[in-house]
Amino acid sequence: MIRRRQTISELRWPETDEFMAISKDWCETASINILTFVWKGYDLLVNEVFSEIDCSQAEDDIERDITQLHKAFTNIAKKVSCTLNNHPDFPERDHKTSDHQRVVPPGKSYPAEFRCHHLLLKIIAKATNNIPSV
Repeated sequence: MIRRRQTISELRWPETDEFMAISKDWCETASINILTFVWKGYDLLVNEVFSEIDCSQAEDDIERDITQLHKAFTNIAKKVSCTLNNHPDFPERDHKTSDHQRVVPPGKSYPAEFRCHHLLLKIIAKATNNIPSV
């Protein structure tokens, strides 16, 4: 049997007990921090790009685009066969989560349970300054 060689990440951050303890503490807030940056980036895009144009001038596939936005979460839930829940830290955003389980192959250390985040980043001409990122 061929032994798998280590990656750069595995060499730099080996899974020692100390590293695992630190990573568990860090992971508690990591997804919220990352998602906050995603929403802030989206707000900048809306405020600096879309607010400068009239999106109503789009001439192609307008009805299809609108329909797709309304059906997006429903389609995700059907396709992935999951329940979508509102994210408690982003209640005013188009942001839902779904929880899943997977079979972890022998020798792998990632968790069997995981959460997916589903975000709709709409292309709109209206600024979102009144919606907090956190």
